[in-house]
Amino acid sequence: MAAPEERGASPIGANAVNAIRINYGIPEYGPELGEPYNPLEAGLIGSVDFTKGCYIGQEVIARLDSYKKVKRHLVTLTFDNGAAVSSGDELEQDGQPVGMVTSVAPESSDGVLKGLGYVKATIASPGSKLTISGNQKVSADILSLAQPYGPAKD
Repeated sequence: MAAPEERGASPIGANAVNAIRINYGIPEYGPELGEPYNPLEAGLIGSVDFTKGCYIGQEVIARLDSYKKVKRHLVTLTFDNGAAVSSGDELEQDGQPVGMVTSVAPESSDGVLKGLGYVKATIASPGSKLTISGNQKVSADILSLAQPYGPAKD
């Protein structure tokens, strides 16, 4: 088998990998996965087995799903080009806090500044208009719900 470089592949750096991850809405352990987030909030419902029994956290996840108690969702965001956006920035809608930016793509292939963040479930829909709190009001739009491993179960 030929080496990847011989087949047209070229090495990429960590910044490019992170930009691709964010572009596709793939959560990373630390900013989007682990405490205090759960798999349903992170859009990983397609990777959760609701029929398998006895695993750590099964009852909590099943209860969240059954009673529709997921309070926030991971979403992909677009920001004003050239804006200074950082993970940890608070997201607002109509002056009220609704979430937080968790990751920002360090570079973009299409010229659009993108990121990931958690927002309240009630406003987590594509097209929702948000702002980032701070000295300058930066606009943020929800591009999509992050669902890297499949859509919601029926």
